[in-house]
Amino acid sequence: MIYTRKVAADLVRKSKLLYNLNQDESNKLKQCLLEMYSDILRVCEKYNIRVMLGGGSALGAVRHGGFIPWDDDLDLIMPREDYNKFISVFDKELSDLYEITSPNSKYNVSNTFTKVYKKDTILVEMFNANSDVPKGVYIDIFPIEYVPENKYIRLLKGFFANLTYYIGYSAMIYQLRNDILKEYFSASLAGKVNYRLRTTIGFCASFASYKKWFNFYDRVLARGKDSNLCGIPSGRGHYFGEILPKEAFLPPREILFEGRKAYVPNNVDLYLRNLYGNYMEIPPIEKRERHYFIEFKINDWFKNLTRYYPQFYKKYNNEFGGKLWI
Repeated sequence: MIYTRKVAADLVRKSKLLYNLNQDESNKLKQCLLEMYSDILRVCEKYNIRVMLGGGSALGAVRHGGFIPWDDDLDLIMPREDYNKFISVFDKELSDLYEITSPNSKYNVSNTFTKVYKKDTILVEMFNANSDVPKGVYIDIFPIEYVPENKYIRLLKGFFANLTYYIGYSAMIYQLRNDILKEYFSASLAGKVNYRLRTTIGFCASFASYKKWFNFYDRVLARGKDSNLCGIPSGRGHYFGEILPKEAFLPPREILFEGRKAYVPNNVDLYLRNLYGNYMEIPPIEKRERHYFIEFKINDWFKNLTRYYPQFYKKYNNEFGGKLWI
C-alpha cells in the first residue's frame, strides 16, 4: 500500500489545518480518558468481560506506568465473544453518559471496530469532520479474532480481509471527501498520489456506502473458528501484523495504569515486541507517533453535571434535539 504511517506523519507535520494539543489540553484529555476507562472497566468486571489495554496503551502501561507522555489516546482489546457481550450491555450500563458506534450492530458505523464516545466533549478529527458519527472524546475497542492455523487458508483469508479493508477505507475517503482532506493529502507528493489512488478506488467502490464495506469486513473477521492462533485484524498491523498464539493474549494480566487497575495481554512482552521491536527504547522525537485534531473541547461544567445527574442530561438533551454536546 502507498499509504503508510510514515506518509501520514509527514503529511500532518506539513498540514496547516491540524494542530497538536498543548499540555493543558492534553492533561484534560487524558483525565477524561481515564474516567471513561474506569466506567468501561466497571461494566466489564460486572459482566465478566475480558478487556485489555492494547497497542500504545499497553506499551505506555509497561514502559511508563500509564500514558506515553507524547500520546493522548486509549485503546482496548477484547476477545470477540467478550466484545459482542460488551456491545449488548452498552445501552443498559453506559448510554446515559456515552455513545457508541460499532459495525454489524444497531448502532451507527464509524470504523471497522467499536468506538465509545463521551457525550459532553468535542473532538473533531480529519476523518470524522464531515461524517454523521459522534465527535467527542473516544476510546477505541478492537476485537481479538481467531486466525486459521492452516497457513494457506490464513494467507487467503488475510489477503481477502486486507483487500476489503483497503477498499472500505478508500470508499470512506471518497464519500467523506472535503477541503480539509484534500489539503491534508496535498501537503506532499506521496500524499497527492495516495489521495488520487484512494479516491479513484473509492469512486469505483461507491456502489455501496463505506459503512457497508466496514460491516462486510467485520463479518469476514467474525467468522473465525476456535484456533490456537489469534490476531487483531482491525488494529495497526492489519490482518497479519498481530497474529500470536492464543496464550499470548489470554488470560489477561493485571497491571497499573496511571495508578489504576488495568489489564494487558498475558505475554505482554511478546505482544509488544511483535508490534514495536525493542519497545523499551524511547524513540527520537521525529519518530514519535502523535494525534492531531481540528477541534477539541471538554465542557467541565457539563461534564460534572452529566456525571452526577445523568437523568438531567437525558431530559435536556432530548429537548434540544441531541445538540447539547455536539
